Amino acid sequence: MLSHAKRLQITKAAMGVRLSAGGTTPSIDEIAAAADVSRRTVYMYFPSLDHLLIDATAGAINEPPVKEAWMSSNSETAACPAGMGGGRCMTLDPETSAKVTRYRRR
Repeated sequence: MLSHAKRLQITKAAMGVRLSAGGTTPSIDEIAAAADVSRRTVYMYFPSLDHLLIDATAGAINEPPVKEAWMSSNSETAACPAGMGGGRCMTLDPETSAKVTRYRRR
């Protein structure tokens, strides 16, 4: 049985690796190592790296501090809320932004 806690552990690790890598796309191996799980476990929860990154990004956007900052801002360059991302904001590249938009419309 798949657990919500394990899924959350993997998505948080994906965002952590992406932030620490300066926004570049991490590999499944890097994410699995950061989450302390195997590649197989990652693929049990997510069919592809794109699915994982979209889920992790959508989850990060919907975190209460991020959502509040996003909703209160009229620009795409809103400051990061305190305590999020170690003071660094993640800017999505156009391709990932389009994927997130398509994912959220489902």
